[in-house]
Amino acid sequence: MYFHTSFAVLAACTSIIPLVSAAITSCPSPESTTTFPSGSQFLICPFTDFQGPSAQVIRNIGTLSACVRQCNSIPACTNAVYNRGSSICHIKGPVGQLTWVENEKYDVVRLRSAIATTEVETPEVEVPEGENISKCPVKQAASTFAAPGGKKFTTCPGTDLKGASAQVIKNIKSSEECAKICSTTTGCVKAVWDSTGKVCHIKEPEETNTLIWVVSKRFSVISLDKVSNPTATGKWGDLIRLPVIPVAGYVVPQFPDSSRILVFSSWGPDAFGGASGLTQFADYNFKSGEVSQRSVANTKHDMFCPGMSSLEDGRMLISGGSDAAAVSLYDPATNTFAKGPEMKIPRGYQTSVTTSEGKIFELGGSYSGKRGGKTGEIYDPVANTWTLLPGAKTDPMLTVDAEGVWRTDNHAWLYGWKNGTVFQAGPSKAQNWFDTKGSGSSTPAGKRSGRDAMCGVNVMYEPGKILSTGGSQSYTNSPGVVLTHITTITEPNVPSTIEAVASMSYPRGFANGVVLPDGTVLVTGGQRRSMVFTDTDGILFPELFNPATKTWKTLAPEAVPRNYHSISILLPDGTVFSGGGGLCYVGGGVGSKTSGCNKAVDHADGQVFSPPYLFAKDGSLAVRPVIAKVSGTSVRVGGQLVVSVSGVGEGAKLVLVRMGSVTHSINSDQRRVPLTDVKVAGGTYTATLPGDSGVLIPGHYYLFAVSATGVPSVAKTIKVTRM
Repeated sequence: MYFHTSFAVLAACTSIIPLVSAAITSCPSPESTTTFPSGSQFLICPFTDFQGPSAQVIRNIGTLSACVRQCNSIPACTNAVYNRGSSICHIKGPVGQLTWVENEKYDVVRLRSAIATTEVETPEVEVPEGENISKCPVKQAASTFAAPGGKKFTTCPGTDLKGASAQVIKNIKSSEECAKICSTTTGCVKAVWDSTGKVCHIKEPEETNTLIWVVSKRFSVISLDKVSNPTATGKWGDLIRLPVIPVAGYVVPQFPDSSRILVFSSWGPDAFGGASGLTQFADYNFKSGEVSQRSVANTKHDMFCPGMSSLEDGRMLISGGSDAAAVSLYDPATNTFAKGPEMKIPRGYQTSVTTSEGKIFELGGSYSGKRGGKTGEIYDPVANTWTLLPGAKTDPMLTVDAEGVWRTDNHAWLYGWKNGTVFQAGPSKAQNWFDTKGSGSSTPAGKRSGRDAMCGVNVMYEPGKILSTGGSQSYTNSPGVVLTHITTITEPNVPSTIEAVASMSYPRGFANGVVLPDGTVLVTGGQRRSMVFTDTDGILFPELFNPATKTWKTLAPEAVPRNYHSISILLPDGTVFSGGGGLCYVGGGVGSKTSGCNKAVDHADGQVFSPPYLFAKDGSLAVRPVIAKVSGTSVRVGGQLVVSVSGVGEGAKLVLVRMGSVTHSINSDQRRVPLTDVKVAGGTYTATLPGDSGVLIPGHYYLFAVSATGVPSVAKTIKVTRM
């Protein structure tokens, strides 16, 4: 069933708690809305309950979205309550028989058309005051002003551009007058008119300043109409409102192709603080647009700040974090979580990585548990056990950080390689080899130029080739880095070769990197100076690195700063999801209020970026190759795939990209492996896969056909096994 969920702030309700609970008249937190093809729309208010009679009690309802569907399927249902702990959906009676209260165990569902007409009408700007936007939300057509010389300015009332102003002109009586001033001011592209103060703000250039478009009734944003060319700079979609801040996320492997991302925060959708045994998830279907929310408590694991690595069978192992020893295993076949064996060493902010033997290696993580001494350990999925590796010490890879030891072993750049080895490319300048066999060991490999690069971007864009850029010397309150390197590795324990290449245009701390099917690397977000929980000096313009020319290109800006606690991840259609940023620390634990938090820097949303390769020269959508048939969905390392492809022309390539999982700028799952041993007969491609499981790490991959001009197909899912 198709249905779409977006976010709104209106009013809501709850279900069964002590009668002493104070009644509420509006939802105390942002509500999501679920819209069905029939036009029915339901509001969802988390952590609230409707006290009062239930017309029907439906058990074994696994998710909140399933409860919404139940209510939609019952003609008389206008209110429902979902009990997350018991998986029960309560179909409630009329709202007049119910008392709405706060209760962390429940979520209230209301049919929007049934809401009393005495509630506040939806304003002309449908997005809440202060919310970030990517396009003008006004229902009526925005006004335009034609300036001398052919310039045309568009006005979007009820919105503001947060950010620096180059000039502030007082006693300006209208937005049109402000537009005229902008049209005669050299370099003016954007301006804001303040209807209350009668002030015209000429904004600083967005290329060198962070300008954030938000809903604000007293202002009007004035913009010079410019022709954008997605062929050159790509194109961003509209903002996707989510019920949680996506601090971490991963693509769910599905056949023949994937359609879902699971993202999560902590015990709260917008807050964290302490071990809680609870994690809030959102499930985003990027094909249908459906968004649903779920709470995971059965594994007793607050997964905030974990290690994440995918196993050969498709399960995602999520380790440590706030509940520092806990392990959860997500099974895509059943869409369920199971508790795994606890790690030997409690960790948070560690990195985990899948090895050539299909095991999971963990290293570092002094954010949680005791500080220092976070030596390596390895998980064997066959035995379902962890083994300490006392010889795999963190000492060789520690950074120098102003905040000390709890930061110095965080977020290692780890890559599974041949014969059970793992290469550590950063964030320390020092690079090392780690052997995961026996009791473990480490061997120095090389040293990058420049300084350490905590939370820097690092991506294996082809086997043995690692691009690294950005980051900062210290975790926070530290200047962002522009330096870029290519590290080349060959055989285990052989010193790495490190080449300094062209720097990015923007310094970036807390950025994210994604390898694209054509081998280029997209870097999104980050800020000029790493500052946790801020939008300050956020970089909205992504950059694209081309390994063939070793150059960078600046692309179209996204709408929202994506800094600390943001993610980006490749989707099977060759687009990139970029989202998140923020999440407020609340010391009181589960259910604590977040009213004192700076909500302006909490970004429970995302955008999808279409890179330039998806567009023709005239800006229309490019003609894409089509994978019509694949000989199988599972293939062993060194095995063959027979692929039927149309619409590629001569010079096309087959490429495997391992599905990603990302948090805190680390995506140790992703890697791109071009298939080089390919025989072509017409539209039939017979590919022999690399024979080393250190090059082709076991797990689930996107299979792309890429034309000679770099246009990718929509990927099919392929499972790569060792045997």
